[in-house]
Amino acid sequence: MTITLEIRAARLADIAAELATPTITLDHLANDPAGAERLRPETASHWAQLQHLVAESIAARRHVTTEPEVSRYVAAVVRHLTYWWDELGHSAADGPTFRSGMTDDVAADLGLELTAGLVRRPFVGLVADAHPYTGWATHQELAATVAARSAAVVGQREHQTAELRSMLTSIHAAVDKGYDLVTIYDDVE
Repeated sequence: MTITLEIRAARLADIAAELATPTITLDHLANDPAGAERLRPETASHWAQLQHLVAESIAARRHVTTEPEVSRYVAAVVRHLTYWWDELGHSAADGPTFRSGMTDDVAADLGLELTAGLVRRPFVGLVADAHPYTGWATHQELAATVAARSAAVVGQREHQTAELRSMLTSIHAAVDKGYDLVTIYDDVE
């Protein structure tokens, strides 16, 4: 099994609006390769119920720890409304190495709070309890991180990891183009 961290350009307000007042149908996803390709049959068969459950939770302003099916629904919405920019992957056995690379290398440059938030962060009160996890950062958070990093720090690391290079490239692109970033940390069957 492969686990991926998809890095996607987004407008978080659009995702929040869709989750609160759902309009995406299964027909929309069928015409969207990014959404249809990873949509599991059990998620599709409960689409309307999942839309209602999530919208109701947001309206009630309840923090909800989501079951995998709800997380898959949120991931499908995110994939439909965002643009794929990059993807990092690892095998299930390499998970500890990947996560330590994220915390040791990426967090050392970008800060632990931003790095952790890009891997797993509650969104509109939804807290993922199992794969897929979503993470995110606003354009303002990304811009502040870029501004806080001095030019000396950017090139200081002699051996930047693929994770760090990928995150830096995505963050700089998001800042330059005015996007938020959202990630999906998911297993691929």
